[in-house]
Amino acid sequence: MYLKKIHFLWFMALILACARPKPPLISPKENPSYHYLQGMRLIEQNKIIEAENHFDHALYLNKDYSPAFSGKALVLVIRGNTKKSLVYLKKAKRKARNNTQKFIYHLTAIRVYTRGGFNGWLDKAERHYKDAISLKGLRELPYYQTYFAAHYFMGVAYYKGYKFKKAKEILIKINSGKWYDKANSLYKKIQRIVRVCDQYLLSDLDKKILVKDQITRADLAVLLVDELHLNRLLSSKLLDFTPVDALGHPFEEEIVTVARWNIKGLQAKYDPNLQAYLFRPQSFIKRKELAIILEGLLMRLKLNKNKDYFNIEESPFPDVPIDTSWFNAVMDVIAKGLMRIDPSGAFRPEDNVDGIEAILALMKLKDMINK
Repeated sequence: MYLKKIHFLWFMALILACARPKPPLISPKENPSYHYLQGMRLIEQNKIIEAENHFDHALYLNKDYSPAFSGKALVLVIRGNTKKSLVYLKKAKRKARNNTQKFIYHLTAIRVYTRGGFNGWLDKAERHYKDAISLKGLRELPYYQTYFAAHYFMGVAYYKGYKFKKAKEILIKINSGKWYDKANSLYKKIQRIVRVCDQYLLSDLDKKILVKDQITRADLAVLLVDELHLNRLLSSKLLDFTPVDALGHPFEEEIVTVARWNIKGLQAKYDPNLQAYLFRPQSFIKRKELAIILEGLLMRLKLNKNKDYFNIEESPFPDVPIDTSWFNAVMDVIAKGLMRIDPSGAFRPEDNVDGIEAILALMKLKDMINK
């Protein structure tokens, strides 16, 4: 009877064990490395708030996860909170548990110092680069993938620091992988910049504008006044006013000078709501707008010899209709070599003007004036 009771109890325990619910499966998304990777990808898409949410969730899952602190540091410096960014960068360093996490920390430091503009930032970035490439045995780099990432972001740092030769030397080391296309594109841009620097004597301010992917109306005003010396070329001011949005701007003097010359395409416009003239210094300049501005300068400087193209029946550019108001301007600046078209023949009128194109155009115009 006793044995039967034992067998019964053993049998019931076995049934209960089999009936006990299995522990819930944890989603592969519920791990800090997944959220770190998603956050980094969102930074690439300039979705900064969403990226920060992923880094915060990674820290919720693991409060000591170093890459998430690195991600937060990068988000904060992008948002302009440089002081707090360094706090999170120090946490990333302190929490790094292996060489992989140390590599992520060092690359983030390069990016933070490059973006933040701290004192001595380039020297600090160089030190982090050397530390990063000295690390061995990297097991997994879900976002950066290879050591080439260190070469790429240090190349960007040299480029931002106007060390163009060093940037070329380091970018050329990248011959494959995730960062190859970006490195190759930057390398080609630096080659163009170096050619401009070799051809023309540029000030430090010019170089800052030269590296920009898109220039503003304020940037162009600076180039017209400081490089083209507009005040020596135009004999008399037409207007006497100050655009209200130029007040307190770092380039206030240049903006006011250009606005008063009333150059076609760069005029200040009266805003009836504000009852004041606005120059819109932070607005980016499109290629069609630069064509209009250059044509306006050619007319003011009497360099276009009343040339017009209104009798043309078909546009030579697939993206510039002959009936558009700026068709003549495009034809004129292309004919004079002040601007270029794509190999495909397109003009790309809606694309923003970069610093290289703007400076080359004005330097060529300057050559025309000095002939």
